[in-house]
Amino acid sequence: MWLTDKRFILFLAFFLFIAEIFALHSTWARLNIPNIDIPLHLLGGVMSIAIFFYLFEDRADLFDLEKNYPVTIIFAISFSMFLGVLIEFYEFGLDYFHKHFLGIVLPTTFLTKESLKDLVNDFLGGSAGIFIYLKAKKKYLIKLSKTRNVNL
Repeated sequence: MWLTDKRFILFLAFFLFIAEIFALHSTWARLNIPNIDIPLHLLGGVMSIAIFFYLFEDRADLFDLEKNYPVTIIFAISFSMFLGVLIEFYEFGLDYFHKHFLGIVLPTTFLTKESLKDLVNDFLGGSAGIFIYLKAKKKYLIKLSKTRNVNL
């Protein structure tokens, strides 16, 4: 499946890393391109779900999607939100650096609203990632069962 393919995860991680460097470290991009962080956080949510299922898909002792469906989804969303909170701490550190060392002052209410908006986008991206993963897994299992029945 493409969502758990190592090449896809590496490509997505590299793309998001480059985009984050451009968007967060470039004051020009943050001030001149409105809402540049929305697609970054949506893709970050999808990527965090891909990483979660890549790490834990074969660990049935920890998370078994077939046996304990709701708990696995809750843990996957929690993993996505945890990574989103870590990214928000990083963004806060950059804003602090810009305020104290570069003299660029952003209002506190803007930063709070922006952080909450980013966390909502991480949640939506994570939810979309779970939906995409489950649809892809269902198609894969149906295809696998058809090929096994034909070969028998």
